[in-house]
Amino acid sequence: MSGYIGPFHIRNNPIFIHWTFPFGGLSVAFVLGNVTWETAIPLVVAYTTLVIVHELGHAFAAKIASQKVHAVLVTAAGGWCFADEPHSFSSRLTFYAGGIIAQVLALLITVALLVQFGNPKSVALNCFIL
Repeated sequence: MSGYIGPFHIRNNPIFIHWTFPFGGLSVAFVLGNVTWETAIPLVVAYTTLVIVHELGHAFAAKIASQKVHAVLVTAAGGWCFADEPHSFSSRLTFYAGGIIAQVLALLITVALLVQFGNPKSVALNCFIL
């Protein structure tokens, strides 16, 4: 796979990261304006982490439906989870909803941490909250 590094494995799911991945986070940073390297680099890491969480949500849902996960790809444009075709409507619904469910769980965890500990002082952690 040209242009990808990896595979890295998270719970036996092969993850490939394309060399363009920083541009996704940088585009978010520049849309926000007033970007410095102190904020741009954490935004790239946070964006990439969110894409991986989303795609691993699809991968986890595929495993629940007994589908084989072939690869998770991360690029500047987002990500893709390649798995066997779902066998039924419910497994298809589970697979496609898996990414959003993972993001909602990440949101709930973030809100719980904010309620418990307040807004972090660290610029890097604020980039993850954003």
